[in-house]
Amino acid sequence: MTSPSRSEPLPRGYFSFPEVAGQNAWLDVLRSVAILLVLVRHGERAITLEAGPNAPASGPLHVLFMNGWVGVDLFLVLSGYLIGKSLIRTFDADNTISVQTYFRARVLRIAPAYLFVLLVIVAGAFPLYSFAQEDLGRRTLYHVLFLQDYLPADINVVFWSLGVEEKFYLLAPLLLLCLLKTAKPIHAIAILLALFLLSPTIKFVQFLTTPQTAYESFFAAFRSPFHMSLEPLVAGVAISYVREKKLIQLSTRSAWLLLAAATIVTTLWLMSHEFLAAITLFDATVQPAFIALLFGAMVLSATYLKPVTAPGMTFWRPVSRLSYSLYLVHFPLISLCVAVAPVDQLAGATFWVVYVVVTFAASTWLHFAVEKPFLLLKDRQQGALHAMGRT
Repeated sequence: MTSPSRSEPLPRGYFSFPEVAGQNAWLDVLRSVAILLVLVRHGERAITLEAGPNAPASGPLHVLFMNGWVGVDLFLVLSGYLIGKSLIRTFDADNTISVQTYFRARVLRIAPAYLFVLLVIVAGAFPLYSFAQEDLGRRTLYHVLFLQDYLPADINVVFWSLGVEEKFYLLAPLLLLCLLKTAKPIHAIAILLALFLLSPTIKFVQFLTTPQTAYESFFAAFRSPFHMSLEPLVAGVAISYVREKKLIQLSTRSAWLLLAAATIVTTLWLMSHEFLAAITLFDATVQPAFIALLFGAMVLSATYLKPVTAPGMTFWRPVSRLSYSLYLVHFPLISLCVAVAPVDQLAGATFWVVYVVVTFAASTWLHFAVEKPFLLLKDRQQGALHAMGRT
């Protein structure tokens, strides 16, 4: 992996979030919703832990924020859809794929910002952020190898999902090739359904034999491992398949109704109770599938709303572009935000103002200093290949 040359001048408008021709603004909205859910989850949890017995009484908004961890599932649905769509179009155009080109693009997209934040954390450069120092070399190594979904993500807990994503990237070309080589679309749908049901089935059997009712052990056994997180990824791939093969057609009105219904149902459900406060067989097996289906409905409807102007893009577009950097840095910054915000005001606006300002400032720096140069390099390489007729 090579970095962009420092001698090259920055492109015009580098420090901005311009609209990209052909991009679906509604997917930017959903990506923004996903990162905001994750941010409020960890912010609200920090408030609750810090306030202790003085924590505010639980209410619908508090419950919604605490359930914000489902934002990761929305990210995974989006990832499944976008990777699936890209691979289907590549296979349909060339009946093959450049493995080197595909993996180079994935590495340039994910690795630079992730490895930078990982090394900054290991170096102890995040103020007031503490984590276990025992056997740090080995733990850092398996994080570098993206194994933290199966081994403890105990340097930065949010890193677990990147282990899931990387394994999906490795297997996605094989899955899409298998789907496209099937004789009939119904056979491809059957494969996707079987994969969607694989994780719930494994979790059902495992929960009956070794139930985990403590959140930490439940997370390690039922949430974090790649093979336990297939539902949202498969839902995203399924959307890409039915859309690219034109197996489903929705009018703009139907897409609006589907998006509204899925959003209302999801919001009310997220506000109804804290999902993993008491872990049951339903939480372990059925609930993740429902979450994936609801978010899948949102993503499917968004693909049909592409011609429709999305409101508020001056807000959604920057948040969407910063979403990856926000995801990487927000958790190790929480300790600093808690220290800066007066303890007796944690439940009020002070913490949230500090949290938003510090997190967005850090993620903006990370995006423009580390993430974006490699994104531009990826785009230049892909553009050159398109010009040569290789992709």
